[in-house]
Amino acid sequence: IIIIIYSRLTIQYGSNSTLEQYLDILACLCTNGSRCNFEETTIISAHYQLASCECLPQYDGILCELDYDGCISGSACKVNWNNETTCVSLNAAQQLAEHRSYYCAGRCVDGYISVNNFTCDDIDECSLNSSLCEDGTCINLIGSYTCDCTSGYRLDHQKCIDIDECTGPNINGTFLRRCNDGEVCINIP
Repeated sequence: IIIIIYSRLTIQYGSNSTLEQYLDILACLCTNGSRCNFEETTIISAHYQLASCECLPQYDGILCELDYDGCISGSACKVNWNNETTCVSLNAAQQLAEHRSYYCAGRCVDGYISVNNFTCDDIDECSLNSSLCEDGTCINLIGSYTCDCTSGYRLDHQKCIDIDECTGPNINGTFLRRCNDGEVCINIP
């Protein structure tokens, strides 16, 4: 799009006759369906200005002539992805179809799962496996889980194990020994 803002033609008669003619041109050279912003211009020469371009999200560059690089920020594919993961930028057509500008080629860190090779979401281990915390309640944590053990059980490596009240020491009142001296203590889970 080329818009002629002003044109002037000056003709003088006589011994010093001159002919002055020029056009003030404001050009829009935006590509790929971008919008011209005639309020923000770049002066190229005395009579030629270039309108700025407002690119669609999948394009970049002064004239929106480049595909947007979703990996350029440096923060893509970093959160909860392993160190070998790389960011792969999509071309403009793919960005439009997939509603994103990149994908991550790699694996999530332990405790997370990839969602469409875009983000790593926390795995809710408690929902996936109801028997994780036998004799306790499973509590999902970010990137992991823990067990809240019922009375008479203690946590050992993310599992609730029976406390042997007959042989174990009484630490901070964790159990009450119910056998008197001379009686045989039998641990009952």
